Amino acid sequence: MGSDAKNVGILAVSTDPKRDDQAAAVQFTAEHNMQNYWHFLIGTQAQLSPVWSAYSVFAQQQQMSVSHSFAVYVIDKQGNSRAFIGQDFKPGDLANYLEALVHA
Repeated sequence: MGSDAKNVGILAVSTDPKRDDQAAAVQFTAEHNMQNYWHFLIGTQAQLSPVWSAYSVFAQQQQMSVSHSFAVYVIDKQGNSRAFIGQDFKPGDLANYLEALVHA
């Protein structure tokens, strides 16, 4: 998105409240070079559960990992959901949605 990227906010929501604490979020962010590019919502299962419900997120704790759904919601500045992108998305699809919103 070039210089328009600064106009896009990214929020990731933990699906693993037992292991996703602040240190883990900071480490993941650094490993993926996402500093200053996104926000990572962490909390207890009770705190995150309403977010999961609101966005139909499935998360099931397993032995050493979490099985979870994949969803990207494109939300405009007014908080309206503009697009849902599922597991089969192509990066170009997301870029097109974002470009349209940035230039709307």
